[in-house]
Amino acid sequence: MAEKRLTYLDLKDAKSIRTFDNETFILKGALAVDQDNGNIEKLADVYYRVRTAIDENEQIIAKRKNALDELKQVKSNKRFAKKSN
Repeated sequence: MAEKRLTYLDLKDAKSIRTFDNETFILKGALAVDQDNGNIEKLADVYYRVRTAIDENEQIIAKRKNALDELKQVKSNKRFAKKSN
């Protein structure tokens, strides 16, 4: 089964993204807010730098291995799931 390629519009379920430059952005709709300095960028402008997308349960929902690959959907990743007590 082929992996699904994601566009920046498909990242609406993501809570945060991490880039290849180790920047972390919190997503607010179509805007990405840099967690370190508060700079705001359009999600479309940040999309091609995205390495990993994480949802509200802190599970990886999309990733790419290198900057030239396409962003692909991840089925399930229980290893990184947030532990519940």
